[in-house]
Amino acid sequence: MKWWMWLFVASACVKLGGGAGLVVFALLLGLVYLLKWALSPWRKRRAARRKAGRTADYRLARDRNHALALAHPMAFHAVAGGFADRPLMQLDDGLVQLLRPLTLHHFGLRTDLSESAIHQQLPRLVKTRWFSQDLDQLTPADAPRDAMAFACARAAFFVRCAALLGWIDEALQWEVLALNASRARDCFSSWDDFAHAYVRGRNQWVDAGRSDALGHRIQDADLAKWLQAGWHPWGKWRWDEGR
Repeated sequence: MKWWMWLFVASACVKLGGGAGLVVFALLLGLVYLLKWALSPWRKRRAARRKAGRTADYRLARDRNHALALAHPMAFHAVAGGFADRPLMQLDDGLVQLLRPLTLHHFGLRTDLSESAIHQQLPRLVKTRWFSQDLDQLTPADAPRDAMAFACARAAFFVRCAALLGWIDEALQWEVLALNASRARDCFSSWDDFAHAYVRGRNQWVDAGRSDALGHRIQDADLAKWLQAGWHPWGKWRWDEGR
């Protein structure tokens, strides 16, 4: 409540009960702050869950939700609402400015290409290169299986971004995302298996000086929390539920 609202309540209490009214006001004020203190951790947890992304943020068909959830940490760091709660969304200018260069760079295109050139070139690249993106940049020190998890997550993210930016049609988007999800299921046995491989794959990618859209290292404690949480898709959903 604003200060003037509290002043109004205090004045009303005094008019109604004099000194007793002031006591009532003090008790009321104490109760409000007690409730605020008690609810603060709950509110912080809810805010953290909204920021990290929840199962409630996935509102598409089950197989499509699972295909997109492979990219969950990247998606809800960069896009949040709109990534998986509707078939397509109209991106605001800020998101376009963020996702445009990242997506073009991922598919090996210049970031200064015209929209007409992107529409001409990108669908072919998505069709012919989605399965080799990132894997063709492995170093001898990289663990291939961890790299595969990371590649699956990035494929899900950037193919979805290409569709949100209007550069590929929905049919191509869902075809590639379904194939990518099938690849992930063939290579990993559970969300736990995939998630740990993804984190290791991302670490080896970034440690070699290569960039990634997430922008920060995933901590072991955060990963453990996600895999145990009923509000997180990696913790709640069965791995084979998206078939």
